Amino acid sequence: MRAAIGDGTRAAAVFYLGKNFRKPKSVPLEQAVAMAHAVDVPVIVDAASECPPVSTLTRFTEAGADLVIFSGGKSLQGPQSTGLIIGRKELISACAVNGTPFATVGRPMKVSREEILAFIKALEIYLNRDHAADAARWEGKVRYIEAKLAGISYVSISRIDPEETYAVPQLKVTIDPEAGLTGDDAVKSLLDGSPRIVVQERGEEGFSINPHNLQDGQERIVAERCREVLTSGRAG
Repeated sequence: MRAAIGDGTRAAAVFYLGKNFRKPKSVPLEQAVAMAHAVDVPVIVDAASECPPVSTLTRFTEAGADLVIFSGGKSLQGPQSTGLIIGRKELISACAVNGTPFATVGRPMKVSREEILAFIKALEIYLNRDHAADAARWEGKVRYIEAKLAGISYVSISRIDPEETYAVPQLKVTIDPEAGLTGDDAVKSLLDGSPRIVVQERGEEGFSINPHNLQDGQERIVAERCREVLTSGRAG
């Protein structure tokens, strides 16, 4: 990374994926910031989906990032075409130069006034949400699905620990090779069935379930369909 940055004349910025913030094999953000800032190169963090917790909105800038980008249409629950940039004022002003009403490269990415106002309202709502209640609701859905899938032959259920910058509990469903059903088979069956269930693909070994967008009661549908698919072959 130091070699790629060089003396700063070959690098416009260092782009850092927020998902790698605490992963063991990643360069720590603080170290990336130190290397870049040593030659006056800014660091931009892509934190599009790195909420909850709400503290994620500030933790990357506190770690030294110059700009942090969040999606307006994911956890913040605003219009899908909107977003949020946090960071150094002069760099945000530079971003604005490429947005409406300036017809430059930003023109194809124009966001309407209505969407901007909708995003501001969505952000206000998000900041004032009962985040503890959200966490309790996700945990309840995960526990329900976990209990309904327990005891299926050739299938093991485990937890995926919430990450620092995406604190939503998730389930990992691992399918034994002797089950007569692969993870890819299960994902396809869930997607092609009725109702259609979308899970996170994890290759041949299984899939994972994320309760983030489930409405109340939908965890029952997910659990029922998953159990149906997982017991359709020898997995029963």
